[in-house]
Amino acid sequence: MPSSASDAVLKVSNLHKSFKAKGRTVHAVNNVSFEIRRGENFGLVGESGSGKSTVARTVIRLYAPSSGRIEFDGEDVSGRMGKGELALLRTRMQMIFQDPSSSLNPRRKVGDLVAAGLDINKRCANAKERSRRVIEMLEQVGLSAEQSERYPQQFSGGQKQRIGIARALIMSPSLVIADEPISALDVSIQAQIVNLMRSTQDRLGTSYLFISHDLSIVRYISDRIGVLHEGYLVESGLTSEIFTTPVHPYTRALLSAIPRPNPLVERHRQSLAYDPARAGIDYAQGDYHYVSPTHRVLATEKELPQWTQKRT
Repeated sequence: MPSSASDAVLKVSNLHKSFKAKGRTVHAVNNVSFEIRRGENFGLVGESGSGKSTVARTVIRLYAPSSGRIEFDGEDVSGRMGKGELALLRTRMQMIFQDPSSSLNPRRKVGDLVAAGLDINKRCANAKERSRRVIEMLEQVGLSAEQSERYPQQFSGGQKQRIGIARALIMSPSLVIADEPISALDVSIQAQIVNLMRSTQDRLGTSYLFISHDLSIVRYISDRIGVLHEGYLVESGLTSEIFTTPVHPYTRALLSAIPRPNPLVERHRQSLAYDPARAGIDYAQGDYHYVSPTHRVLATEKELPQWTQKRT
């Protein structure tokens, strides 16, 4: 269901991104459209190579879009942008990276890493204010003031990701893009990081674009979900709709691969195979159809009734 312009912090329309590689053009993202409302978590899921990270990097303008429109806080940010405009954009839109170790400079103290955005954009009047804001943010993510004087290599993987979250949130962004933020962490730490992201969101009112291939985590943190395959957004809807009434065969195949905690159920679980070429599915021929006011699927006029009958 489309929202009003004032309600959407991010609106992506017909986004395309292609790359030149070895004399050919690779279409990484094709006609992707979605929006994220203020204070909302939007989960973007799909297998490796589906285009999830390309979408994220294009939204934050690490890549320039090949075509389409990106609106952020009501402004068109899809065209050519100067250094000043990009700097302003990246104070209001922040990113949490997949590997916390490689995203933190090992030669800088944690306090300086967290304060980097404040320093670059001259957000603090003096050193006292800077120190206060850094310590407050570290404490919000479960770290202490004393730890601001340490270096990244003195922390565990989960603590490093907390530092990455603090670095993103200290700028009070409207939107945080979390690109596989827990995939490099132990399972026991993953839940802590996800709970941390939810609790800080409740305090700050930040929106999240949460990217992952782990459907269980996405189900827990997301209000709505988009399913990406081969650069196409094949289905999107409320989390409850995606998990209880999936329409697209790829979505159903993804859900069938989720292990069940009940050993009796797990013993009889059968994963569905999905091969679009063998099934005769050509994403380029499909159009978006609403099966409910909030649930949309990419399908042809012939495919849609077949898929909706199978889900009932």
